[in-house]
Amino acid sequence: MMQQFLQMKEQAGDAILLFRCGDFYETFMDDAVITSRVCDITLTKRGISKGEPIPLAGVPYHAVQNYIYKLTRAGYRVAICEQMERPGKGKKVLKRELIRTITPGTIIDSDVVDGSENNYLAAIFDGGMNGWGLAYVDITTGEFRATAENSNRAWEMMLSELSKLAPSELLADRRLVEDKNFITPLRQHTSACVTPLHFQEFDPEQIQKLKLRIDTSDCTRLPTQDRRLCTSAAGAIVTYLADNQKETIAQLTQLSIYQRKSFLLIDRSTERNLELLSSQGEGGRRYTLLGAIDRTVTPMGARKIKHWMLRPLLDVPAIQARLDFVESLTAYPNERGDLRESLKSMSDIERIVGRTLFGNANARDLAALRSSLEQIEPVNRILGVESLNSSARAVLESEKILARTDEEAEPLLRDVPQIGGILDEVMELRELLAVAVVESPPLTVREGGMIREGYNEELDELRSIRKDGRGFIAALEESERKASGISSLKVAYNKVFGYYIEVTKTNIDKVPDRYICKQTLTNAERFITPELKEYEAKVLHAEDRIRDLEYELHQKLLEVVAGYAPRLKASAAQIAAIDVLQGFAECASRNNYNRPSIDDEDRIAIYEGRHPVLERSDAVDLFVPNDIELDPESRIIIITGPNMAGKSTYIRQVALIVLMAQMGCFVPAREANIGVVDRVFSRVGASDDLSRGRSTFMVEMCEAANILQESTPRSLVILDEIGRGTSTFDGVSLAWAMVEYLHQVKRKGVKTLFATHYHELAELENQLSRVKNYHVRVAEEGDTIRFLYRIEPGFSDHSYGIHVADLAGVPRKVTSRAREVLVDLEKSMARGQQQDGPDIQMSLFSLVDEPLRQKLAEVDMEQLSPRDAWDFLADLVKEAKG
Repeated sequence: MMQQFLQMKEQAGDAILLFRCGDFYETFMDDAVITSRVCDITLTKRGISKGEPIPLAGVPYHAVQNYIYKLTRAGYRVAICEQMERPGKGKKVLKRELIRTITPGTIIDSDVVDGSENNYLAAIFDGGMNGWGLAYVDITTGEFRATAENSNRAWEMMLSELSKLAPSELLADRRLVEDKNFITPLRQHTSACVTPLHFQEFDPEQIQKLKLRIDTSDCTRLPTQDRRLCTSAAGAIVTYLADNQKETIAQLTQLSIYQRKSFLLIDRSTERNLELLSSQGEGGRRYTLLGAIDRTVTPMGARKIKHWMLRPLLDVPAIQARLDFVESLTAYPNERGDLRESLKSMSDIERIVGRTLFGNANARDLAALRSSLEQIEPVNRILGVESLNSSARAVLESEKILARTDEEAEPLLRDVPQIGGILDEVMELRELLAVAVVESPPLTVREGGMIREGYNEELDELRSIRKDGRGFIAALEESERKASGISSLKVAYNKVFGYYIEVTKTNIDKVPDRYICKQTLTNAERFITPELKEYEAKVLHAEDRIRDLEYELHQKLLEVVAGYAPRLKASAAQIAAIDVLQGFAECASRNNYNRPSIDDEDRIAIYEGRHPVLERSDAVDLFVPNDIELDPESRIIIITGPNMAGKSTYIRQVALIVLMAQMGCFVPAREANIGVVDRVFSRVGASDDLSRGRSTFMVEMCEAANILQESTPRSLVILDEIGRGTSTFDGVSLAWAMVEYLHQVKRKGVKTLFATHYHELAELENQLSRVKNYHVRVAEEGDTIRFLYRIEPGFSDHSYGIHVADLAGVPRKVTSRAREVLVDLEKSMARGQQQDGPDIQMSLFSLVDEPLRQKLAEVDMEQLSPRDAWDFLADLVKEAKG
């Protein structure tokens, strides 16, 4: 067996080899040492190799997926060596084969893959001056997409896309992986396991060479160089899968092309700053936009809403179609409730189909698929209401349009027959599974008990033999008791001896001569008869044949289901979209959201807008709504006011409302008119990046640079405290210059919300035509303040920092002293006196500098003669000229 292991290990290469031995997968030698450490299991030793005991570590076969998950997450490849025949008499070393190699991006087991998350395997291709290609696949669902980027910032765009995808594994050219200029920024944007490949494996013709049935027609509408970038990256994926898990390629039916510019673009820092999917605090998912609006009830919908959130639409008709459906569902609360209940009963159809195509789906998967298909009928009935029907068909037709262009790229929605309603119920398959699979099948597929009575004639006959065996034993026991006169005689069965007749020692003298002694016990003896052995052979053959036949029937059912894969995937994609939209309607009804107006106008107007996350927080008793208007005459709004007064909340809620609207979701506002935005940028908060050697201010400036280089007049920019990480004059100067730059982009300006403590920026309203000042109202009550959280026109020249320090619990001695220092500083600034010690923040834009003001203040005009006045003026001019 060890010779066999070494042969398999040579084939497996650097992968950890899991070697099947009965009920365990064993690892040996160095593999065992690694497996023991990573999986926290006992390391033992057995046998001798080169004079040393062989390290050994094994895991139960029924729990192997958890250990595979741990090993792949630690960056190891895992090769599975399976027994290809069942143990039997005369067999010593069983035949074994390497059946697949598992990597972080090719895990398929449902027990370790989160149903609400995609598990992506991605590939990136460097096309030199032509740009970059990116492809990714989730082999558990069959999603297979690619994109190309050839702009001046193509590499940065690819890094941003990888951040959003968060792949588990990334395939890249070996030469790139060895280049620190590639690997260093890559590591800063993704934690994916990077697998190096040879350049030849990025072959744009690989899909055709392998004769794979993957529809690549989407690629034909791309320019030649973009098509080559996409298919080169996609070629690396199919090559990798063919080498490691060829059976998974059956999941890939279509390569869908998308272009990043077809969606509202959100970079990684904006996603993080706006807390779309994850919270920067301790609130977890609850305090994110996803936590606020996700009311999906299926795994397909849970994955879909994340995709929509990171890629809101730009196409107005497609957005309107989603909003129409949401509006229809809000108008029918009872039907929406029934729809939710039907969707809740659905399993993950996409991944069940995937496991079926891999050949590792069990009978419970088939039962779950049957139950899910049964729920499509009530869903179609609910959507049969006229307004629901028309709006549902419109939104799904919109998804088809997106698939045919470069937008949403939903695979398999095209040319799929609609049977009995909006969704395909796949009735033939549903009926087959109803008559073939029992209601509650077992987990394993080798022990029988999966197939219904009446489905297969041979199976029914074998089961009858097994069932009649019980009656045969009872009748035999009764007849043998009468024939022998031994009333205590028993006929029984165990796995070691099979069927036997047991007689107590006190009745041994009554045993007939035809009994053959099989076993002697302390108080009894066991016998067999030719008749009994003949029947045993018949029954045991039936048991074995039942298990084998049920497995054969199960495998044939998988083949049938695989034939329906395109229709099943189409229904699953539609169910996912319907689930997200019913969740939007549920959220709108619960949280008093309203339908936004969406158009192509260059304007954002929100009235009584609210922050969708913060208003649900336990820390907020009453949320104060606010208005915003951004249009061609009012492009940049500068918001001043104290900390904790609501500036940051205000600018974030505007960005979140825009994103929600372009997803097709109702919004937390009395009214919202949104002209579609092409990008949302967010520069918020302070954080360093020590791993890249970047200070807090450097991170801030890098994010600001990206905003200034990439924003357009159709973009929305929110800035919070730009320039606070450096000296006062430096910070004010940078903030001032950035506002001027944003004001002049393409002579239209960028829609910008700028929250700041630099009161000097209020002067920009008088100098730049499209800048407006707003401030947060505060009520002063003696030495304390009360936040009103109301945003109004005008500016504030107070930061109330000491008041906020009081509210935070800073010792009164400190805040009292701070007030004394503040009074002294304000007096000094008023007198224009020079101070020893640190620089004092003074107005950068005074019309007269401070030394001149001091000299003029010291002149007594009553005592100056005309000649003295002339001389004084000459001295000032001379001094000014240096």
